[in-house]
Amino acid sequence: GGDHAIKVKIGNNEHSVNFFVQIPTRVALESESTVTQCDPTPCTIGGQSNSCGAYKLLVYSVADQAGVRLQSQLTVKEIVTNWSDGAPVIQLDQPTDETARFSDLIGVGANPCPPNGFSFDRRQQFIADLKGKTFQLTTTKRLQLQKNLGGYSITVTNVQQ
Repeated sequence: GGDHAIKVKIGNNEHSVNFFVQIPTRVALESESTVTQCDPTPCTIGGQSNSCGAYKLLVYSVADQAGVRLQSQLTVKEIVTNWSDGAPVIQLDQPTDETARFSDLIGVGANPCPPNGFSFDRRQQFIADLKGKTFQLTTTKRLQLQKNLGGYSITVTNVQQ
């Protein structure tokens, strides 16, 4: 992927053209931590100190359609909306390392603690920027969080690949 040049020589005339190859990509889940609860004990969730709730850490990599991780640093835009009505929740840039890996913290935090029966159902999409060209990644995930009497559950499922 990236910018390339082709030169064609016909007789004594040489012609060149530059073009960009867009790599079909997907976001692959590399690791997923267990749910960490800090209820009622406060902790830091997503940079918010003295939060009460639960979180889990996911590590993703950007790969081609064959599943081979890209060997490039890029910026991945994360867009989270409500599942039911599409209302925006959060949008942020996730920079990757030089091997196209990035971390994502899924959690809920509040002070006071979220009540029993609290839940959310969200859609998470990723958009990447490679060498100044923006393209849609082909992964959409469904994020579901529920707090019951037994504690918190956080599930992340692929909706589209």
